[in-house]
Amino acid sequence: MELSTFGAILKFAMDQEKDIADIVRSADVVRGAGSNEGGSKELSPFRELTDRIISDSKKTAELLERTRRQGINEVILHAVTGIDGDNYRIEPLPAGELTARAFGEYLAGTFERIAAFYGDAASKVSNPEAARIFKRLATQRLKLRDDIKESLAGLKSNLK
Repeated sequence: MELSTFGAILKFAMDQEKDIADIVRSADVVRGAGSNEGGSKELSPFRELTDRIISDSKKTAELLERTRRQGINEVILHAVTGIDGDNYRIEPLPAGELTARAFGEYLAGTFERIAAFYGDAASKVSNPEAARIFKRLATQRLKLRDDIKESLAGLKSNLK
């Protein structure tokens, strides 16, 4: 799906942020790893990161909404070329029970894709303020990916 206007890029970004938060929220790790709610103890190493993902995604969606509303309404319909949303779409969470390693790898790959989207969007939009915001979001998503990879590296080998 070609994202051919600045408004379409913003909408896609807001939808992606909502989708990743919803996916993470639905994972066992968020439903109370090891608690009475029956979450998976194996996924508990990612509890802090998932809380951060949900919080960051909400803040980012709010920032994108403010960006859409404040001062750049004149460029919402501005034409943009070269961004295909299908290249950046978030894959669904793998079915079945996840190991901590599989969950972390899923998250790392997802944030790699989201960062690529923000980086590409930054280079395509004509509004300098929006480009700055997209660059900052790309950097933040890459940092989150790196933090996830660091958590993966710290997993015990028996948690495949």
